[in-house]
This record gives sequence, C-alpha cells and structure tokens, in this order.
Amino acid sequence: MQGEAIENYATLHDWSINDAKQFWLEVWQFCDVIGYQGDCIVGEGRAKWGNFQSSRDTIWFPQAQLNYAENLLSYAFQKPNQIAIWFENERNHKRTITWQTLCDQVSIVQQWLKHNGVQKGDVVAGYLPYIPESVVAMLATTSLGAIWTSTSPDFGVDSVLERFGQVQPKVLFCCNGYTFNGKIHDMTEKNAALVDKLPSLNNTCQIEYQERQSFTSTNSFDFSDWQAILASFIPRGVRYTRARFNDPLFILYSSGTTGKPKCIVHSIGGTVLNHLKEHQLHCDIQLDDRVFYYTTCGWMMWNWHVSSLASGATLVIYDGSPVFPQADRLWQLAHQADITLFGTSAKYLETIDKQKVTPEQSYDLQALKTICSTGSVLYAEQFDYVYEHIKTDVHLASISGGLTSADASF
Repeated sequence: MQGEAIENYATLHDWSINDAKQFWLEVWQFCDVIGYQGDCIVGEGRAKWGNFQSSRDTIWFPQAQLNYAENLLSYAFQKPNQIAIWFENERNHKRTITWQTLCDQVSIVQQWLKHNGVQKGDVVAGYLPYIPESVVAMLATTSLGAIWTSTSPDFGVDSVLERFGQVQPKVLFCCNGYTFNGKIHDMTEKNAALVDKLPSLNNTCQIEYQERQSFTSTNSFDFSDWQAILASFIPRGVRYTRARFNDPLFILYSSGTTGKPKCIVHSIGGTVLNHLKEHQLHCDIQLDDRVFYYTTCGWMMWNWHVSSLASGATLVIYDGSPVFPQADRLWQLAHQADITLFGTSAKYLETIDKQKVTPEQSYDLQALKTICSTGSVLYAEQFDYVYEHIKTDVHLASISGGLTSADASF
C-alpha cells in the first residue's frame, strides 16, 4: 500500500472498502496479474456477454484484457520440471504431472478443441470426477477465451441436463467410470443418454479412467478418446486468447433446491483477481506450496482450488471417498505430499472427530500451515478437535458458511 500506514487488520480492512479502487489496483500489481490493465480502473455502464448484460452500473477494469489459463500456467517457464499436479485416488493410483507436461497436454487439447470448432465465447462442459484430465480440459478451454462449466459424475442424467441444457455446450468431456467408497460406477450409458439429449455438441471426449474389465456393460459408443487425442497432435506451446476483464469464464449453478438450477456466471478478471487475493492475502499460499482441497467438479471450491496454480503452487488432488479405505486416508496423503494447505468441509472434520482419528499421532504434518473449512458452519467443538488432534500451530480458517449439497458427501 502506497502512502498509508497500516498498523493492523482492521485498518487494512477499512482501507480495502473505503478505497476499493486503489485496493484492487494494488492487488493486481502485488499478485503480478498477467494481462493489459488499461488506464481506467472503474467505469460506468454495464458489462455485456453476448445477448446478456450485467445488472451492475459499475464496470471494473473496462479496458483490461487478460486470459485465465495464461495466469495459471505462467510459472511453467520458471520451473518446467517441477510438479504442478500430485494426484491420488482411492484405488491407490498415483500420478505426478510436471509443469511442462501440463502445458504440453493443454496445448494438444487446445488444438483438438479448435479442430472441433471451439472459439472465444463458446461453452465446453465437463461431466467428470476431479482428475488431472479435468484440469487440462478446463485450461485448454479457457486458453481459447471459451467458457468452462462442469459437474460431477454422481449427478444423474436429468440433473446434468437441467444444467448443461441451459448453456448449450459445443464439446463435452466425460469419463467411462469411477470408484467411490470401493464401489465401481459405470458411466458409459449415462454419457450416451446425456449426449443424445444435447444437440449442441460437436464432439464428446470420453476419458478411460476406469479399467474396462470392471464393467458388466459391454456397450461401446462413438466418442473421441483422450489418449488418442494426445497422440494426434504435437505440443507447440499454448496460445492464449485474451478477453475483456468482465467476459464470462465459468458457469456454475445454484443447488436446485428452489426450482431448477440457475446459471451463475463468473467473469475472467473477477475470478483471477479475487482468487489471487484470497490465496495470497487470506491463505498465505506461496510459490511451491502444496495445496489440497477435497472437492468435486460440481462444487465451486474446485474452481477455487485450481486457481492455486496462478500462485505457483502444486495442486494436490484426491478422487474417491475421504474415509476409504480408512478414516485417516486424507491425512496419509497430507503426510506423503507435504501438503501446506488442507481444504475440507465442516462435516468431514465432525466425522473424523467422532471416529477418533488422531493425525498428529500418526503422521508428520510439519509442512501444514493452514486448514480451510467450507460448506457449513464450523462449530467450536471442531476447532478444539483440530488443535488437539491434528496440529497445535496450524491456522484453522472457516472461510465460508451455509449448507451446500457438497457438504452431505464431505
């Protein structure tokens, strides 16, 4: 902050509200946002997205041009051979992906999307578990200035149609199956039923995530294959299409508890700036940190977690039940991956408290700096549990409240 004396948090908070223009300008500079900022920070009028316009009469950074994926992949040049994604699932399958490999795969999928007619402003959908391919598909989509929307495979076809049917995606990414709590779920017929009812699709890529011999179904559908796509193009560097600050980036959805799910549009610039602010100023995420959040692609914490790449952090991803095959499975992961930020829900902390899980007795959590809880209110009993049985010197932050459907399954 320039020319002001900040002595405590209250002073900083007051300044961020009373001089919001200067605050967000300095966030842009402090967090090294990549893009053209423009000369005007706040303008009058309403942001327009195709045939829609916002209800706000104030437009932030009306001259700015930037790209979300460009900001997330900016550290690839600095540390190409270091780990960008650490992945495990409940089947004990493990993978690590370097920054260079991540960029190479994004470049290939970007080329495939362009081959299928995807361009700036189009919508690409993911009906996927949280796996590295989900991150690659999203980054390839947003690198083109296109819009990403996703939900998780535990949703039924009708529920997905209520969401994707509103946004008319041009390409769909899905998987052939997944495992949760030791049970195998075949997705092939659900995928076919969904595709049949989405006439806007030009192509569908099905990721062979689950071994075929696990299925009782023998149906085969004419989908593109992820591995075949990776083999069909040569990485040539990711090419970024910059868009306006207020152009749409993500489409999320309301829960559907009060009628059909409603689309919630998140802008490119707003997402970049606010996520960087929350990560670096609120959660102290730094270069080379290992950031974990237990989430699905149908929860907004997925979008929040993926943005950690923009701070040069490694994404630690886990797919499966958080308490299978044993109740302390995620703390085993925290130990092995040297997790610095562990994100979860209040319900999960309550569950492992009742099961008397004591990570501090079983695992070395020296690297752990922060535990974030979202989804619902974190009660005093869970605060006591964390400091008594997980780590005494950790920063435990209840970063959002309000019951969500995600909380029901941790």
